[in-house]
Amino acid sequence: MRLLILLLLLGSLAPTAVAQQVFVVDLDGGAGVDFTSLQLAVDAAADGDFLLVRESASDYTAVAIDGRSLTILAEPQVAGQTPTLPNVLVRNLAASDVVTLRGFAIETPSLALQPSLWIREGAGAVFVEDCEVSPLVTAGIASAIVVANSTRVVLNRVVVSPPPVVAGGGHGRRVGVRS
Repeated sequence: MRLLILLLLLGSLAPTAVAQQVFVVDLDGGAGVDFTSLQLAVDAAADGDFLLVRESASDYTAVAIDGRSLTILAEPQVAGQTPTLPNVLVRNLAASDVVTLRGFAIETPSLALQPSLWIREGAGAVFVEDCEVSPLVTAGIASAIVVANSTRVVLNRVVVSPPPVVAGGGHGRRVGVRS
């Protein structure tokens, strides 16, 4: 009887298992593709799901991950083209949320006034791995990665490329930390 009570007690303390799914995202559609829009995939995915993003002839649109636990992976290069994401925003993560971005080129499109990668207002963990981040300089201002009011952000094997220069812009690279 004691053993049964102990097993029931331990079973009630175990974390509940979350079903994880893998969704395939490809702008070009085709067999085995679940979504042709990354933002729609992010919005439809449940916490803990994986989004596998395939390379495409055109670039994906901006994506916002708002208060979600997701793993978003670029499919390993087949034709040598890395999927490009403009203006990735990760915000409002609870302490239990985890977001992983891996294998992307993240670039600010022309005339955008926000950073290429913006991580803000979060107590959760954000892992950015194997990515290249490139800002666009407009009027002398360039922001590749901005982290604001977020407590756990890890950049691993992330390359910040020198920004291209547009009319009236400057160039250069500055890395700073501000709390």
